[in-house]
Amino acid sequence: METTLRAGASRSDGLRGYCLSPRRPGYWVAASVIASAYAAAAKFGISLPVADGVITPVWAPTGIALAALVLLGYRLWPAVALAAFLVNATSGVSLAVAAGISVGNTLEALAGAYLLRRFRFDPRFARVRDVLLFVVLGASICTLVSASIGASVVSLGTDGDRSFASSWLLWWFGDAVGALMVAPLLLIVFASPRSRPRRAVLVEGLALLTLLALLSAAIFLVGAWGYPYIIFPALLWAAVRFRQLGAAAASFLLGAIATWGAVVGTVSLETHTATERVQIVQVLVALVAVSLLVVGSTLAERERLLALARAQNERLHELDRVKDTFIASVSHELRTPLTSIIGFLELLEEGTNEDLTKQQRRYVEVALRNAGRLHHLIADLLFVAQTDAGELALARHPVDLPSLVRECLESLRPWAQEAGIELRQSGEPTPPLNADPVRLAQLVDNLVSNAIKFSDRGGSVEVRVFPSGRGLVLEVSDSGRGIPADEQLLVFDRFYRSEGAAKQAIQGTGLGLAIAKMIVEAHGGTIGLSSRPESGSTFRCEFPLGSVAVAAPRSEAPGQAVGEAR
Repeated sequence: METTLRAGASRSDGLRGYCLSPRRPGYWVAASVIASAYAAAAKFGISLPVADGVITPVWAPTGIALAALVLLGYRLWPAVALAAFLVNATSGVSLAVAAGISVGNTLEALAGAYLLRRFRFDPRFARVRDVLLFVVLGASICTLVSASIGASVVSLGTDGDRSFASSWLLWWFGDAVGALMVAPLLLIVFASPRSRPRRAVLVEGLALLTLLALLSAAIFLVGAWGYPYIIFPALLWAAVRFRQLGAAAASFLLGAIATWGAVVGTVSLETHTATERVQIVQVLVALVAVSLLVVGSTLAERERLLALARAQNERLHELDRVKDTFIASVSHELRTPLTSIIGFLELLEEGTNEDLTKQQRRYVEVALRNAGRLHHLIADLLFVAQTDAGELALARHPVDLPSLVRECLESLRPWAQEAGIELRQSGEPTPPLNADPVRLAQLVDNLVSNAIKFSDRGGSVEVRVFPSGRGLVLEVSDSGRGIPADEQLLVFDRFYRSEGAAKQAIQGTGLGLAIAKMIVEAHGGTIGLSSRPESGSTFRCEFPLGSVAVAAPRSEAPGQAVGEAR
């Protein structure tokens, strides 16, 4: 079918975005199909014994017209108008009354299509919002137009016994239920993407429809009206397994059989008339239809959000991999020239006093100190990148942890003395730990240097090593400022800088504690923190004696680094 794209239409708004032009042959084909379907459904509704002349509680044409104009555009309104006029003109009313009813039915479809498009309704019922929009705008508000015009025309142009209020209510009810029962199925079928279902899915769908038909017939035609709940599992099955299409198809099938049962009287309800019986049954079916559409659209929306989250997660993982590759590449490229710079600066520093003036020597010391800081940062970045890539190798040997701690404290003691911090070591004799001594030294350096940075002059840092159960414990305690409770879960995150560190301009990259955590976990251990503001902090690392190395290919380990994370 040839079509022209509606000006300004967007496929992202959930509608097909097409408007058939009368200049195209496809327009007349579509108009003929719509008019024929409308007329057949209208004649069927008017011919039922529950109809009062041209007013009937069973009016599927509303759903047909609304779906046609939503999907194919407003230009098809003449098909609706012509079919409505011909049906009513041949159903015992005057031409004037038939024309008035035709105007009301056409305006009803136009108003519904306009309102739904105006509020960006998705005919696939992809969201719960779309279900609510259709119920309120398509089935409740726009049907007021036809009911008001039709009931007025019939009351003025005929001599029926029914009052205007009862005629209006019956008219509105028939149109509203027709919209709820028919339009969702048509909209979902013709708006959803075409795809060939798998054979298993097709067999399951046919089996489900057969089961629904049998259960509906048993309840509404055979006489099992007292047991309506037996059909609920099948209805839920339709909505859960087949989403919106299953909900709409199940509702339509249930509504058709239930309505027919109410018309022929096989539904035993104590009512005055068959019309009232039909209305009661259709109210129940309409509530079921709305509920199933909500279930189907909710599940579909959830699936869509999960798919979006998975796609975003994969994208983030890809960006993370690119970032790690970039950091590793840049770090390697920077480390080689930086090593040369540090070497030449050390040569200058170690020269005789006559080689450099006092001011020049101070410049060299500053440059060497900053170059060393940059070297440590590059080493930290390389360590993180290697860990993320699974390339961190541990060269395990039996390690005397207390001796290793003693050596680390001696190397840090000049810095601690300059900061006015006392370093202490305590503990008990421990068996050797099967670990990588280089990484353990890096761990101790990171934890102790971190404690020094966040301790005030005159404070102390104590390192304790002692056995515990089937493992060893390494604790680093300080008398510093402590860590607020809301920040304690964040201190092991990469690049995290606490509010206190930022305010006091404490140098660091926020990688020290993150690297400490990686080292401990690579050895099969755990790391934890206990702290109270103004009462210091204690970092506790537990290592199993028989820990197994993390499997990873051997690679060049970066230089030992000292960092901080608070």
